[in-house]
Amino acid sequence: MYLVHVQVRSSAGSGLPADVAGRILATAVPDERIEHVAVHPHARPYPVLGVVLGADGLEQAEERAAAVVRRTLAAHAELREWEQVTAQAPLIGPFYELLLERESPGELSG
Repeated sequence: MYLVHVQVRSSAGSGLPADVAGRILATAVPDERIEHVAVHPHARPYPVLGVVLGADGLEQAEERAAAVVRRTLAAHAELREWEQVTAQAPLIGPFYELLLERESPGELSG
């Protein structure tokens, strides 16, 4: 399973519809193996759609998440002002390094 963050932005500056996660799930085909979609409308610099899916590798996961989001945006009139900015698996290593640094200041040297 992979988590891919798809950043989207609106050319009109409007908010994402409340049912955007359901629309993405409805647009996905079984082969894309989309399991869940979480919407983070207040993420910065752009709203984020967290797509959880099965794939044979990271690149395939990112491509599938991007494809289903693009298809969803194109298929619904209320979403056509939106465009995909990025589709990437989030890197969590820096988060854990920060936690370690807070626990043991000065002990990490890189």
